[in-house]
Amino acid sequence: PNLVELRRSANGTNLEIYLDSNLTDNGGVPNPVLNSTYVYSSVGAINITGSDDADQLKIDNANGLIARTVSFNGGLPTTGSGDSLLLTGNPGSTISRETYIVGATKDAGTWVVDPDGSRGAGASSAGNSDELIVNFTGLEPVASDLPATNFDVILSAANDNLSIENGLLTSPFTVPKDRKSTRLNSSH
Repeated sequence: PNLVELRRSANGTNLEIYLDSNLTDNGGVPNPVLNSTYVYSSVGAINITGSDDADQLKIDNANGLIARTVSFNGGLPTTGSGDSLLLTGNPGSTISRETYIVGATKDAGTWVVDPDGSRGAGASSAGNSDELIVNFTGLEPVASDLPATNFDVILSAANDNLSIENGLLTSPFTVPKDRKSTRLNSSH
């Protein structure tokens, strides 16, 4: 299994990419090593392609939100606990709106982290470039522990199965069968 970790430097001026190409060494505890550093202001879209192993992309926003578009193709395997995405790290302020848009297949979708909520409910409006947008395919679990005020889930037209675990929702969560989207207010 492989880990790619994106994070901003402590002063926020650089984008750092860490790699751990063998998550089974070190007793299974991730031990990512700094692989490359880029001046954050010069970084555009980020594309990551996984291998045939169980790959993980970790986007750590603890030193500031990584406000870029990231595309992650996890590759194989596409079942079980294979490839995964983790959005983590408190960027220093509460995120106004976090949106998960279900993709055409169960392993695909888009995750939008919008600090000021400019894209609106369901990320249906044009943003103002302060957003982290992750487009993904070939993933099994996707997780986020970002501090968001609103969490939107936009379902597909198909029969979707949705699991929300370990959340600190302020109210019960249900998805009526006739609804294609729902909104959660959370305090996680």
